[in-house]
Amino acid sequence: IKFKFVEIPDQRIVDPKYMDANLCREVMQGMPLPEGWAVIQYTGLKDKNGEEIYEGDIVDINGANAEVCYYSGSPMVKAYFVNHPYSYLATFDEVDVEIVGNIYENPDLL
Repeated sequence: IKFKFVEIPDQRIVDPKYMDANLCREVMQGMPLPEGWAVIQYTGLKDKNGEEIYEGDIVDINGANAEVCYYSGSPMVKAYFVNHPYSYLATFDEVDVEIVGNIYENPDLL
């Protein structure tokens, strides 16, 4: 299982290879993260360009942006309707999607 860390105050994603090895090991063993950090998990899927898709990524699906999330242990996309208060969850085929950003660094894409 792969993870990345998000530094919440700066809204910046940090690859574990740039983090302190002891902190990474402690987090993977269930220790709480320091305040101001979050962990995002790799979905096991890649987009049409071969980029790894993580929860919190924003993907383009046929011209519409959607947030990647987990629901009942499966990677899903949460799509939002413009000018409508509802969203829906759906599975997706990695061939049909392209990562365009993430909810931490590019929230304006949703």
